[in-house]
Amino acid sequence: MEIYLAVFLILLLLILCSASTLVETKFRQCMLAQVDANSESIEKTIFTFSSSLYSQVLDSLEQNPRWLNSSSKPLIILTPYHESEIQAAILCSKELGMHIRVRSGGHDYEGLSYLCKAPFVMVDFINMCSIYINLADETAWVQAGATLGELYYKISKATLCDCNKTNPEWYAAFADISKIGDANSKWI
Repeated sequence: MEIYLAVFLILLLLILCSASTLVETKFRQCMLAQVDANSESIEKTIFTFSSSLYSQVLDSLEQNPRWLNSSSKPLIILTPYHESEIQAAILCSKELGMHIRVRSGGHDYEGLSYLCKAPFVMVDFINMCSIYINLADETAWVQAGATLGELYYKISKATLCDCNKTNPEWYAAFADISKIGDANSKWI
């Protein structure tokens, strides 16, 4: 009886592993079909369990260590360089019935990028961190991967203000930056 149980568990494990590999392959093929020809190589943006860099990408920028040992891990991590890759990921995830979780700028204070019972794709915006300051219009264009510290630095550099006399949280109130206030207010 124990032999049958062991064989059953091994077969179940093999089926689950092959199913996840099949989903990874289908996702990669879908991305290749959807993505713009001018965007970065898909191999640079998609990380799966079978990728040698998967763990490094998953753990490298997590600023809240309690989520590092979470049992919920993304099936695929996407680190897009262009908006077209995000659009393709949404379409491909929907086609394969997978959820999408977002990690912006490497941080995820609440752990929402890691908490999902269904198979999911994590879109990490770490490569989309450009900040463009237009002093004439008094506006800034901030990509999703930029951190508040990077924004603070760019504004202070562009305006040549004395950084020691200003408060970086002041910018969050006027810059429509989400989640930073709730997360920080719990720890202040």
